[in-house]
Amino acid sequence: MNSKLSWGLRCLITGLVLLPLTCLGQSMTGGGGGAGAAGCSPAGSAGQLLSDNGSGGCTSNVTGTGVLTALGVAVGSAGAPVLFNGAGGTPSSLVLTNATGLPNSGLVAQTANTVLGALTTTSPSGLAVPSCSTAASALQWTSGTGFGCNSAITASAVPLSGITGLGTGVGTALGIAVGSAGGPVTFNGALGTPSSGTATNLTGLPIGGITGLGTGVATALAAAVTGSGSIVLATSPSLITPALGTPSAVDLLHGTDLPNSSVNGITLGTGTSVSLASPRQYYVCTGTCTVTPPVPVASNVYEFCVMNGDNVATVITMAAIGSSARYENTTRTAYGTAGTGTMVSGGAVGDKLCIVSLDSTHYLTTSFNGTWTTN
Repeated sequence: MNSKLSWGLRCLITGLVLLPLTCLGQSMTGGGGGAGAAGCSPAGSAGQLLSDNGSGGCTSNVTGTGVLTALGVAVGSAGAPVLFNGAGGTPSSLVLTNATGLPNSGLVAQTANTVLGALTTTSPSGLAVPSCSTAASALQWTSGTGFGCNSAITASAVPLSGITGLGTGVGTALGIAVGSAGGPVTFNGALGTPSSGTATNLTGLPIGGITGLGTGVATALAAAVTGSGSIVLATSPSLITPALGTPSAVDLLHGTDLPNSSVNGITLGTGTSVSLASPRQYYVCTGTCTVTPPVPVASNVYEFCVMNGDNVATVITMAAIGSSARYENTTRTAYGTAGTGTMVSGGAVGDKLCIVSLDSTHYLTTSFNGTWTTN
């Protein structure tokens, strides 16, 4: 067998396990078998890979420049091949047109207050961003120049006349102070005195906020309700089994069915001094006594009787009434002195005097016993 062919076969067999670089660039030729035997003569420089062309020959020039050199360098070292999913090291140059997933940490650190950009078609660079932190300044970008600070901004109020789309009267109302006539009403604010309004959905109106009520009506409306039915008005009301309590005044002129137990009876007292209680009372003197009746009133009739007790012979004095009131003498011919007049008995057993009020200034003598002096 030809020596070159033998070497080539050895390289091919060895290459099944590991292709040593010493086998690269070797030529295989036919030989030993007679004339016309096929052979392989690479057309190129040493240091190239050979591949079988399937016809007993070989094909050369299948590697690019530097490939054989790279294959001789350990993976992970400078100049070595880069494996799939392997580390790329620090390339001297790289085109990332189709690259994805680049992390922010992979970007080159920039100076504070800069952004990455390009003013022209050159490579991106860090562009400084000015402060512009005053109320009258704003960040401004100028094409081809970069960021600047516009400090000529003047903040001014927009006049209401410059606002469009407002409803009729809204602009005028917005120009009036809250709490003034015609001004806006704020939430939980005072309404003032509206010229008109519909209170259909209002709640919480206090009784004191209703005007035009009669005297005492607001107080009555704020009191707890008892019983049931409609409100009673002043003229000819119909009351159904009302409980009136203890009225301060009531006219029973046309009252009916008044039970006897409800009529005040005649009270009887004894002693030597008393102020009689209206409307009627009997008093028995147990010794010398002074009796003072109340001032009569025109709307009520008062009735009183005063007498000595059994076998008591002492003087009874009807004291001055006051308020221009006076007693009638026992002969029914005259009255005593208004306000200061008195009536005095003779001090005998059986002395008695019964009087009844005529009006607000006079007491009539209805019956008597003994001698009485009207002063």
